[in-house]
Amino acid sequence: MLNIAFKRLAAGYAFVLCLLAISGCASISQFADRTAYADKIADTSGFEKSFIKTKNFVLTAYYKLRKPSGDPTPLHPLVFRLAAADPSANIVYLARPGQYSTSENPECSFVYWTTKRFSEEVI
Repeated sequence: MLNIAFKRLAAGYAFVLCLLAISGCASISQFADRTAYADKIADTSGFEKSFIKTKNFVLTAYYKLRKPSGDPTPLHPLVFRLAAADPSANIVYLARPGQYSTSENPECSFVYWTTKRFSEEVI
């Protein structure tokens, strides 16, 4: 009786090991497809691919660059919505230059929400 139980247990372990081996082989082919999958996402989303060589690595960059907006106010203000959803008693949301106030700030040029985002006068 004990011998039969041992044989069944051994057969069960052998079956599990076979399943693991098969799934391991399946995942190896997935590794080879990761770059192609990322490239496909980039292609269908309008991203360009570039490589940046650093001292120790070559980094892959995907980018999509568009003309700067004439108004930096977001269409979907995620950060402001997160601030509004925060149950804390004291919250401050500080908009970037030009956001929600371009008509009140005619001197606030697009450079302040693009290339001068972190300039001394903005900070």
